[in-house]
Amino acid sequence: MATTDKQQTLMPSLCLALTMAAAPGAYAQAESVVVEQRVEAVPAAPPQIVMQPGIALTSPQAVMRSNFQARLGHLLEQINLAAERGWLTPEQTASLKQWQANLVTSEANLRTADGGLLTGANSDQMERFVNSLALAVNMAINK
Repeated sequence: MATTDKQQTLMPSLCLALTMAAAPGAYAQAESVVVEQRVEAVPAAPPQIVMQPGIALTSPQAVMRSNFQARLGHLLEQINLAAERGWLTPEQTASLKQWQANLVTSEANLRTADGGLLTGANSDQMERFVNSLALAVNMAINK
């Protein structure tokens, strides 16, 4: 009995749907909808630069990468502090101070030769020298 009630309930809506499908013009809206399709040209992407492992070349142009004067000043402060606290012998202190003074003059000479800024190669060289002094100070203090 329940199945018969469902069929009777759905039958009018099914008939309406079939009638609308058979005669689409009769039930069409008064307005028509216009659909535009736009195609925009996408500009070509610039070529990608692919980084591959290999040899790094230094540029000859002047660059300012690090403040060597300040770093050398901090190293001199560390040497003086370690000497005051007795962590360095007088010979070690004199040797490290001389090394630091030589690097200060080398940095000044390189800077004046390059017109006020260090070139990439000279900057790399100074970086190695300052790092080696910092390592020597650290090793002398921590013995």
